[in-house]
Amino acid sequence: MYEAFEETVTKLPMPHMSTDSDSDESEDDLALGLVFDRSTASSTASMEPLERLEVLQRVNSDLAKKLVEAERTLQRRLADHEAELEEMEARLEEAKSELSAAKREEKELRSKERSNQTQIAALESEITKVQKILDNSRAMYNSLQKQYQEQLSM
Repeated sequence: MYEAFEETVTKLPMPHMSTDSDSDESEDDLALGLVFDRSTASSTASMEPLERLEVLQRVNSDLAKKLVEAERTLQRRLADHEAELEEMEARLEEAKSELSAAKREEKELRSKERSNQTQIAALESEITKVQKILDNSRAMYNSLQKQYQEQLSM
């Protein structure tokens, strides 16, 4: 019956994509029922109402199947995207946690650095005082030794 239908229908050539780019056609496009290479389109205008009804019901049935497949594909893609989103959110939370730990460590290190700088300044001040005391002690020693030598030579 379909062959008879095809013979009675007027065919109209439609533009189509070149067939040398088969690798560009993805499985998802096929699953969605997207047709990229259609050489002719049929018209039902010249058919009897009953034949026309059968053809339209068949086309409607095919379109319903394609719709169901497209919805399945959409749901699969949606599930994949939701899984990817959850994974990215988990990675984001992990990165936030690492950033928080790094900031806490930086704060601790800065505090230790300030403490160490304060200790260094106090030690340098102490060294300066001790150096002055040493210089004074040397001067006093030299003075006392000079006095001692002068007393001995008298």
